Amino acid sequence: MTAEREETVAHPPLPRTAAQPPPAGSVDQLPLPGRLSFQSGTGYLLGKVGAVAKQRWTATLAQTGVSPNQFLVLMALAETGQVCQQFLAGVIGIDPRNIVPILDSVEARGLISRDTDPADRRRRLIELTPAGRRIVAELSALGEQSERELLAPVPEADRESLRRILRIVLAASRQP
Repeated sequence: MTAEREETVAHPPLPRTAAQPPPAGSVDQLPLPGRLSFQSGTGYLLGKVGAVAKQRWTATLAQTGVSPNQFLVLMALAETGQVCQQFLAGVIGIDPRNIVPILDSVEARGLISRDTDPADRRRRLIELTPAGRRIVAELSALGEQSERELLAPVPEADRESLRRILRIVLAASRQP
């Protein structure tokens, strides 16, 4: 081996005794996964929990063949009853121009009906069909089960506190 080559060859570390501390910068000195200081920051934790919750929510929706936007439409209609298309778009936070294909897709599945408003023929009134009400009941049950599983390690008394705090943070983030 040449002298140049010898300088670049890594030598295995010498065995340590239990009394010897690990050398500075060694892997043995690193914190365990999940114990880095940034991993206890609120933003990081919310992001991680949010990712887990979204993954579970997506799996729940997949069981019913409902997309996230279809879910918004169906669940909103379950609470509002019959409403005009423009109002529904506003309630779920979708641009009124973008709601038409979503409504087309749920109508094609027989989950909603759209009728002309007798008071204003330019407006369309949207409501759940019986099939739509059944899928809303199924989505609600699956969602409740998923939430119970996700929050199982959290004491019941703390769950409402968690929801209350999250609503406060969400509301504050929407203010200018």
